[in-house]
Amino acid sequence: LNMGKITLKPEPRSLLLIDDEPEIIETVFSLLENRGLHILLARDGREALDILAHHPIDAILSDIRMPRMNGVELVNAVRSMGLATPIMMMTGYADTESTLAMLRAGVIDVIEKPFSGEKLAQSVTRALELGVNVRRIHTDLRRFCADRKIDEKYVGILKYLSIFFPQQDVER
Repeated sequence: LNMGKITLKPEPRSLLLIDDEPEIIETVFSLLENRGLHILLARDGREALDILAHHPIDAILSDIRMPRMNGVELVNAVRSMGLATPIMMMTGYADTESTLAMLRAGVIDVIEKPFSGEKLAQSVTRALELGVNVRRIHTDLRRFCADRKIDEKYVGILKYLSIFFPQQDVER
């Protein structure tokens, strides 16, 4: 953005990578390192929740099978925090039933291991774009509610609705 004499660079998009396998972490980093991303790393779901509580994240890429908290538990915990962050899951044990369960839980993509670099990059790019839009909508909603002195307890409801309805309908 160019604002007179000041040029602001867009904030790097942030991806939270959750996996307990060093080989997968290395592979994902090598595939995404030149894309201008800020990648945060967690070894399991509990570490991920701690990161989510303290950092704005645009998208999450997680393994399904992890120690201390599996993928479904992670998705449920993220949603119970009131976050609409797009979540992608990786698995080496994909079957139709578990894939459908993940999609029902709110995952936007299930990526089978071993994955192609192109498939991973496409999924991450799509999730990051969605995540940036979700974050922008939530910021706009907070401003909208503050300007109209709407009770804070309704902000969470409006954030949730903003995912499913156009902004004009939510404002109404």
